[in-house]
Amino acid sequence: MKHIFLINPIAGRGRASVEVLPDIVAAVKEMGVDYEIHRTVNEGDALRYVCARCEEHPDEELRFYSCGGDGTMNEVLNGLFGFPKAQLAVIPAGTGNDFIRNFPNRKRFRDIRKQVEGSPVPVDVIRYEILDAEPDAEAPDSLAGRIAPSGYALNMFNVGFDAEVVAKTAKIKGKPFMNGTTAYICGVGVVLAQLKKLEMTVEVDGAEVASGQFLLAAAANGRFSGGGFDGCPQAVTDDGEMDVVVVKSVTRGFFLSIVKKYHDGTHVGDPRLDGVLTHYRCREAVFRPKGKMSMAKDGETSEVGAIRFTIVPRAIRLSMPAGSDPAVSDKSE
Repeated sequence: MKHIFLINPIAGRGRASVEVLPDIVAAVKEMGVDYEIHRTVNEGDALRYVCARCEEHPDEELRFYSCGGDGTMNEVLNGLFGFPKAQLAVIPAGTGNDFIRNFPNRKRFRDIRKQVEGSPVPVDVIRYEILDAEPDAEAPDSLAGRIAPSGYALNMFNVGFDAEVVAKTAKIKGKPFMNGTTAYICGVGVVLAQLKKLEMTVEVDGAEVASGQFLLAAAANGRFSGGGFDGCPQAVTDDGEMDVVVVKSVTRGFFLSIVKKYHDGTHVGDPRLDGVLTHYRCREAVFRPKGKMSMAKDGETSEVGAIRFTIVPRAIRLSMPAGSDPAVSDKSE
């Protein structure tokens, strides 16, 4: 099997190059495995590189290691989707690294030897389709259907408040002493001062379930976003369903009173949220905003209109580090 490490040199303020790359080189040389290292040069490069390698070698076992943040992971996912011989491995080197929080023994994801000795498990992904966008006529034929207005995500989609916070966080986290969670909290403060309302209709499995003004909504395969906020604690990465959470518009004071519970994942079932937060488990969901809305896809933000989400069960092979158990997250780590 070929082990291909994709290094995002700007992720985590250079962590992938400075901290992770030397460990990779030392481990693969010591273990004598067949490997390659590719440093990404711009946005979309990981997607294009992975897709090209899969098309060139469709019958070869290829394991692609995403060495960056959740955005790098998303590009690698979209590059290898549809190629059954390809595996995705995640080496966290970003500021948030939210997807691996779904699993216990997270330290093993940082251990290159355990990563190389790992084995794949099937996990779900979420396909998204932007319903009111025109296809990208300039996309190469090899990437048709793999980039906007459609594509895939492994962890979570956020719209409204959460997505706007992610956009603010991306600007804040480049400043000194701002790690993922700290930057996110600062982003919350900035966006909370404005507290925009999102007017939207929500459909679940073909039926309209909510309409009106909302604070935020999420379509989730994983539990965490924003550098550790456990916003969808009931989500499981391989159960064949996605979790949709919709929160109605609330006052600043009310939001501040429940934000810690939202971070800790204890907000579900809180009686104060009856009639405010609604949770659905489904195979398909459609968010139809009035106008445009902010959307974060595995931590990367954009402005979109109506969008459809569909779960694709056991769609890819996720390589789990040796000794890891693909089970519910142990938040104590």
